[in-house]
Amino acid sequence: MLWGSKGPWHDKDGPTHPGVIRCGVIAGGPKQHTTGKPLPLMDALVQVCPAGTVLDPFAGSATTGVAALVAGRRFVGCEREEAYYTIASERLSKAV
Repeated sequence: MLWGSKGPWHDKDGPTHPGVIRCGVIAGGPKQHTTGKPLPLMDALVQVCPAGTVLDPFAGSATTGVAALVAGRRFVGCEREEAYYTIASERLSKAV
């Protein structure tokens, strides 16, 4: 899979290649984690994951978890930083 966070990339830029996911970044305030990913990206990745529980061993602010729960999947996340754990817990509670 390939995703880039620098600069716009739209359908007018040419065909999508296998393994490339295109998604728009929806403005919604500042990122909640230094390496945060847009929810549309994680939605797309959850859709191509094999059936079953989604594991994110570096959960951060739990964008992957939100995508998994919204898709009706189970989610297990690990986060060592208490501040991000708190953010993740709040986001996951709202997504359920």
